[in-house]
Amino acid sequence: MLQRTRCVDMLNLAHVRSDTALYGLLTQDRRCRIRARSLLRWVRWPHATGWDGYLRSRSGTHRRKVGQMRRRLADRGRIGFEVVDCADSFAGLVDWILLHKSARMASQGLGGEEPFPAYCREFLRLAGRQIRGRSRFVVFLLSLDGAPVAALISCIDGKRVEALIVTFDDRYAAVSPGQTLFAESSIRWALERGLEFG
Repeated sequence: MLQRTRCVDMLNLAHVRSDTALYGLLTQDRRCRIRARSLLRWVRWPHATGWDGYLRSRSGTHRRKVGQMRRRLADRGRIGFEVVDCADSFAGLVDWILLHKSARMASQGLGGEEPFPAYCREFLRLAGRQIRGRSRFVVFLLSLDGAPVAALISCIDGKRVEALIVTFDDRYAAVSPGQTLFAESSIRWALERGLEFG
């Protein structure tokens, strides 16, 4: 797709760690070549343990903004949060995520005609079904009165959560559901389980 829409002949994935599921999938694909290995540096908050410690390490402005976003969203209905890793549910959410991400990209003049072609959808569905256990793909889902309003595809390994694709329903753009999902719910979930988030 990138070759067709953006004339890209090579995609450099410089920070794919060898202990991740994505690395495993890439090394199985004959089209991928590993040219050099590099270490990815993760930001850590040394005095921030768990969600409360993390939140205290952030500025007062950030804490107020996170609280304000959540309250504005709650004014629209009952907020729900879940981590979806069931293969069937994951596959259905991949379609929702890519549909909304494509619409968002189109509204910003990005992505060409089809930013996520069939092979991209199939790769994500396959990854959701086949990568299980300690390393796995999940969807962090934020809902309002039971309907999805924001979602984040992530890869979880034994130490961290890696955010991959985040999107939201544009009808709720004024109340920032993607920010609530990212800045609060997903980070909180990871830190409460002793995982880094990046």
